[in-house]
Amino acid sequence: MTSIPKSPSSVSLDRREFLRAAGGTAVAAAARSLLWNPASASAAPTPASAAETLVGQFYGTLTESQRGTVAFPFNHDLRSRISANWHITKPT
Repeated sequence: MTSIPKSPSSVSLDRREFLRAAGGTAVAAAARSLLWNPASASAAPTPASAAETLVGQFYGTLTESQRGTVAFPFNHDLRSRISANWHITKPT
């Protein structure tokens, strides 16, 4: 004889089983956040390194054409202008 699977509404779950499952889930979530911290996996500068050092390292990896696109010449007018709405690349 084949057994008929129980519907979700007919499965009884007592309070003790529910709390055990909920507690296990909470412990697993807490352990995950302690063991795997995405902030420590990022490439953020350390307190000992200066931002200028990292910018210099980044600038050193650019090709001449990339440097010409990203950085203004020394005597360019926009080097002294501060604005949040300037574009690095030309609009397409």
